Amino acid sequence: MRIGEVLALRIDDLDFERNLIYVRPSVFAGTLGTPKSEASMAPLPMPLDLAHRLKVFLSSKHYRQNSQGLLFASRRGRPFSANKLREKKLRPLLASLGIPLAGFHAFRHGVATTLIDRGAKHHNRRRSTTTQRSKDHSRAVCARRSSIAKRRC
Repeated sequence: MRIGEVLALRIDDLDFERNLIYVRPSVFAGTLGTPKSEASMAPLPMPLDLAHRLKVFLSSKHYRQNSQGLLFASRRGRPFSANKLREKKLRPLLASLGIPLAGFHAFRHGVATTLIDRGAKHHNRRRSTTTQRSKDHSRAVCARRSSIAKRRC
């Protein structure tokens, strides 16, 4: 998933019975809109450990109820801005852990690489495989190479 898709998730997008995440809107500059591509709107599998963590989060003091039903909302009940989140939270966290600075897109490559390493099928023009749907790139093999070489294909 792209960071904009994650930040636009609503509680209704989480299907805990079928363990699926439905990608519907996306966020850009703090404003809800449509995902980058039609393929992005395919349901994604929700791993059991993620489902558990989301349930814990939803019942914690960290979850902010809001009128839009967003899973992650600012104090004002609006979607977070990916740029502000990266600069104010992700980069300071990476720096404190001694990890080289990176953006949220690096996590997409990491997920694709993990799926490929675990044997997920990966080349399908219709993007129906787990790897393709989770990353939504035309070639997951490219993701694997670029993740290793730290470059884009």
